Amino acid sequence: MAKDVAAMANTRGGLLVYGVTDKTTVPVGIDPDEVNEQQYAQWIRNHVQPYLPDLTFTALTSPDGQLSFLAIDVPASPMAPHHVYGTAAKDKDQQAAVVPYRDRDHTAWMAEHQIERAYRERFTRTQHAQDETDRLLAHALGAISRFWDSGVRDSGVWVCCCWWVAVSGCGATVLGVREPWGIAVLGRYCMRGDAVSVS
Repeated sequence: MAKDVAAMANTRGGLLVYGVTDKTTVPVGIDPDEVNEQQYAQWIRNHVQPYLPDLTFTALTSPDGQLSFLAIDVPASPMAPHHVYGTAAKDKDQQAAVVPYRDRDHTAWMAEHQIERAYRERFTRTQHAQDETDRLLAHALGAISRFWDSGVRDSGVWVCCCWWVAVSGCGATVLGVREPWGIAVLGRYCMRGDAVSVS
């Protein structure tokens, strides 16, 4: 399971469905009493690095109620590449790590040059997101400064901050308001003298 989840996250994301045969996609079902979503999540947490926080586990039942399935929604990860850790086959005390990816309908292993490219793409995404965050913060601070310098201290101003998430599962925290995606209206900031209050 950890290998397939990491492979999906390292590629374009996707949906893993347990209870369907791989090649013929015939529904065979799984035993619903053996489905333990917390245990699966812990297994993936222990074996896949960096951590994948945005997995969704959903238990499904066929329309006639005879078969059960487990679907795992794996989003594409901006923190790719994700390594899968385990023990080496010949030496159980030695940790081994591989980097899987999806190649159509099967899982393959990244070669060294593919891993290098995946890291380069991650660092580029992170730098781009940091640059955008810095630009937006400078713009917001400039707007607040211009308002403050205007001398209109008894009126209010709306501050709207936009940002893009660079790390999966992390939102931006601005003045105590945490939003996971997109645009957050932080509130009406009423300025009285040297005090700034949030209404």
